[in-house]
This record gives sequence, structure tokens and C-alpha cells, in this order.
Amino acid sequence: MARKFDNQDLELPNGEKARIGTWMGEDGELCVKLRLPEEWSITQVFRSAPPAADKPGKTVITLDRGLDIA
Repeated sequence: MARKFDNQDLELPNGEKARIGTWMGEDGELCVKLRLPEEWSITQVFRSAPPAADKPGKTVITLDRGLDIA
């Protein structure tokens, strides 16, 4: 069966839109998708370290907008 995501648009700093969606299965499986405009990419994914980690399990995702598109 296809997954139906609950989607929300996010406005990026330059006014473009990204979309984040979540889906949860009956067994509690959670899937998060991030759809970015073509020139944007994920450059880092990491967990915050104290003292910056104000909430347990906080994850930081760094995005970069590449100017040179091949």
C-alpha cells in the first residue's frame, strides 16, 4: 500500500518552498520526507551536543544551496 504523507510547506530564506511530510505506520514506524528545490541539498545531519541540545534527541539538518549546477 502506498504511503500517504501529511505534508507542510516550508519557506526557505530565499523565498523558495521546501516540503516536509510525515507518515506513521500502524506499528509505529515513522517516515519523514524532505523535498527540496533542485539547487538545495542536505550537507549535514547530526545530533545536537550539550549545551546546545536543549531537548533530548534533538537532530540538526544543515541545508546548502549550491550555485553551480552540473
